[in-house]
Amino acid sequence: MEPKKVLIHLLFTTAIIYLLALKNVIPGMSVSGLYSALVVAGLMGLLSIAARTILVTSRVPMKLVTLWLFTVVLNTVILMFISQFMDHDQFFIESWLTAFLSALIISGAQTAMHKVTD
Repeated sequence: MEPKKVLIHLLFTTAIIYLLALKNVIPGMSVSGLYSALVVAGLMGLLSIAARTILVTSRVPMKLVTLWLFTVVLNTVILMFISQFMDHDQFFIESWLTAFLSALIISGAQTAMHKVTD
């Protein structure tokens, strides 16, 4: 993906994370500000790339890797992972359900963004 598209996707994901927390769309998700949302979005992108690379090189069937549900599950795990290692004043996910619902919205928005920019 070209750098311009990567930046657009990063900023779009940052906005989605920030708005989800700011508007309290999903109770149990909090982010202290736009910078923290940017850090979370960046970490999500890096961890997603790493996870997909590992799965593809370990010969996981491509049907599994390309399914949208797999992306939602992967984003759920990544959000929980990030929440455990970031300062809870900066970013916090209360439960697996909160992470799943957040990942569902983020993944849906990212899929729509990919359709628009590709």
